[in-house]
Amino acid sequence: MAGPNINSSAGAKLIEAAASATVETSPEKLEANKPGYLAIKFTFSPSRGDIGGAFCLIFDGTTGETVLQSLWVTRPYVPKILKPNRDWRTFIRLFPQIGAYDKMLGDKLNEVLTNEVLRDEERIAIFQEGTSTVKRRLVRAEGEIRRAFERAAQSLFDVACDDELITRADLERAKLLQPIIDPEEEARKKQEEEEKKKQEEEAKAEGDKPFEETLVQCIPRVDPINGKSMSEIMPGDIIEVGFQTAEAGTSALIQKFLESSGQDPLFPVDEVDKRDDKTYIYLRISDEIRGVLVMTKNLRLRTKKQPQKPSGVASAFENIVFLGILAVALVGLLMAIRYIFM
Repeated sequence: MAGPNINSSAGAKLIEAAASATVETSPEKLEANKPGYLAIKFTFSPSRGDIGGAFCLIFDGTTGETVLQSLWVTRPYVPKILKPNRDWRTFIRLFPQIGAYDKMLGDKLNEVLTNEVLRDEERIAIFQEGTSTVKRRLVRAEGEIRRAFERAAQSLFDVACDDELITRADLERAKLLQPIIDPEEEARKKQEEEEKKKQEEEAKAEGDKPFEETLVQCIPRVDPINGKSMSEIMPGDIIEVGFQTAEAGTSALIQKFLESSGQDPLFPVDEVDKRDDKTYIYLRISDEIRGVLVMTKNLRLRTKKQPQKPSGVASAFENIVFLGILAVALVGLLMAIRYIFM
């Protein structure tokens, strides 16, 4: 039976990788480029019988948590160039070349790999301890895996293994881990999601109205002397606005109608929605059409005063005068008729 084939150690590779690492200012990038993961690549070829295969196990060196467990077992085994000293991607890619996958045997050996060998504490010890200890532990782990596989498969194997240090950035590029998100970036994305949700709720609320409205963008008309301050605009005020004549659609139709009928673009304020950085002033153009002014500055807008109704005293006085004039006229008419016919 062939002895252990260990071509490198985790400790030596860790020192080499740390010496050649690029200095990054971001803590997230430093963490991503740190060789904090270990791949153990293992081949088992038939010493007796025709069963053979290979597996690659990648785990977190700090917690022992599995990142990837890929096992291939076949019967009959076809000898191919499948050496554990290859990089982990190439090693896994070559699995199908050793023969067709045997699912029944694969389920048995996967269970052994998951439950019987290389438990979390053993993985952490292999990754963290010194070079000589790593070598001894890998030799012992290699023997334990071989014996466990032989019991499960009822066959004898020749085995070889190697280890490979991997960075988080490498696993992120392989889509095996999600990138570490910067806290500020995460907060920004959360805010964007909340804003999007709020907009969807507002759009749904608009859709629940009893009739469908068309909303058109308006242009404010400014009167810096006699105008009314935007912050003082209230529902019921009448505002003069303009429309985008270059645009097709509802805005252009409204503008053409106003020009043809000689009407001024004066419309009552329907609603005022004040936000932190903007104010939305909604105008009632018709029953089905509303205009909106988006204001970012406190400008003085051109408005038209509502015609004031006469007070009660003034109105009564005007009625008395009107009735007096009417009575005098009536008396004069009667006297004229009498003069003519008598």
